[in-house]
Amino acid sequence: MYQSQLLIVCVCLTLLLILKIMNINLNFRIRSNNILDTSSYKYDKVKYNIMFLMLCTSNYDHICTNGASYVYTYCKLHNYRFKIFRKNLNDKLHINFSKFEMVKQAMIDHPEIDYFVHIDADVVFTSYELSIEQLILEFSDTPSAKCFAPSDTLFSIVNIPYVSLGLCYSSMNAGFMIWRYDSLDIIERYLQTAEHTQCGKKFNSINPRNQNVWDMCFKDLLNKGDFSYIPWELVGTNNSKIIYQIYISHNKFGYDYVNHKHDLVDDVSEHIISNSSDVITLL
Repeated sequence: MYQSQLLIVCVCLTLLLILKIMNINLNFRIRSNNILDTSSYKYDKVKYNIMFLMLCTSNYDHICTNGASYVYTYCKLHNYRFKIFRKNLNDKLHINFSKFEMVKQAMIDHPEIDYFVHIDADVVFTSYELSIEQLILEFSDTPSAKCFAPSDTLFSIVNIPYVSLGLCYSSMNAGFMIWRYDSLDIIERYLQTAEHTQCGKKFNSINPRNQNVWDMCFKDLLNKGDFSYIPWELVGTNNSKIIYQIYISHNKFGYDYVNHKHDLVDDVSEHIISNSSDVITLL
């Protein structure tokens, strides 16, 4: 009798948890659809100084020159700045962590910037209209939000409609992150965690390395309100409506990368490859 009652309680609690998560997913989907309604933008008068950052090492040129072309077009339209970093910035950690070192360096070098956006090279923009200002203002869960990232999940790479499974917001996607000018302390503490703590050393070599360290070792150390999610419907997976990662699709599912070749890729590629600087300013 006792075991059957316990089983019923467990089932009920599980159902309540699933319903709660699905409600969060539904709320995010509604907010995503609202922000895509360009007929009534409420953030037109808000303008920040924004800089995009991309890590593009020479062995990745065949991918990042195309991604950089999309980012260049987007940044030029919205009057954002855009820099490309060409080398690993931390020899003690996997190169995946260099994107955080990249943001750290840019923050120190550019105190005039309000928000920094680091973006992976394997991206395609399907729309250029939505601004970073709109993402920040729509999805700041608190006024103190210092960093933003899309939600992510293992299901995102197999095209399963995982929103209905309530599994979407278990992790962040480190391929696209927005950092406020005063978030340097978060980046430094995160890198310290990745390199020097027992937990960080355990997960910094297990793919996806930077996301694992964030989820398993670091996110609970953040101050309440520091971090906000951006819905995966907008950014980050191969189903997102604004920015999605094509390289995952290309490798895993035979996605035709050539179909997403940007018109400017040849010009951008020549500019990047012919430049010997460690940091290249495109805009």
